Amino acid sequence: MIRGLYTAASAMLAHMRRQEVITNNLANANTVGFRADDTELKSFPLEFLQRVFDGNRDSNGTLLPSRDVGGVGTGLMVDQVTTSFNEGSIRETHNPLDMAIRDTAGPNSPPAFFVVQTPNGTEFTRDGAFNRNANGELVTNQGYRVLDANNAPIVVPEGDLKVQPNGAITVENAPVGQLQIVTFANPIALDKPGNTLFAQNVRSGPPVAANPVDFQIQQNAIELSNVDPARTMAEMLDTMRAYEMNQRMVQAQDDILGRAVSDIAKL
Repeated sequence: MIRGLYTAASAMLAHMRRQEVITNNLANANTVGFRADDTELKSFPLEFLQRVFDGNRDSNGTLLPSRDVGGVGTGLMVDQVTTSFNEGSIRETHNPLDMAIRDTAGPNSPPAFFVVQTPNGTEFTRDGAFNRNANGELVTNQGYRVLDANNAPIVVPEGDLKVQPNGAITVENAPVGQLQIVTFANPIALDKPGNTLFAQNVRSGPPVAANPVDFQIQQNAIELSNVDPARTMAEMLDTMRAYEMNQRMVQAQDDILGRAVSDIAKL
């Protein structure tokens, strides 16, 4: 009975964590450049049971081995939370400072990122809803400076601004900078510090220049979140039902345990 309590309680904790991830995805369904997270669950190792004291014998009277009853689940846990890098929908804005990265090599191509300077160092984003600060520098909505291929801020003077598919920026036909577009060997391992930013770590590897054939910069447009609200709502309902089912299992196990203690006490 105690084993049953632990099994059901571990599943409740796993589904609670999954619900937190789903809720965060829904909360950011309209956040520009947001990337949804997926929760991968796995079970603890199965325990295989055998019947004891079978007493089964063959025709010679030799005692046969006990027969297998089957496997018993011992609980559920969150294996890992991974980020989906499927491209989000592109929305045209007619704002020349808005830029979206198109992954042109298909769903199997490594995702590309803009490079920005934050208080925590160099970080990366898909959010191309840029602005111009008081110094004329290209910045994100949080005020982080967008970096060029030489890791320097991009200064954008007033005038007719054009962005080429390869990230080259011109104002009045004069070059002013080249967007630094990078990718990673293992992007799903990137850290997510918040504000649609990504940070490198040992598992993700260092940033490398994205292959020009794998991306295009689309000006006057932004990339929306890649959250599918309908699918995410269905996942939320499924998780709630699984949580409630395990909650009822805990209550049933607690009931049985209480009756057993009460009955034994009467003997």
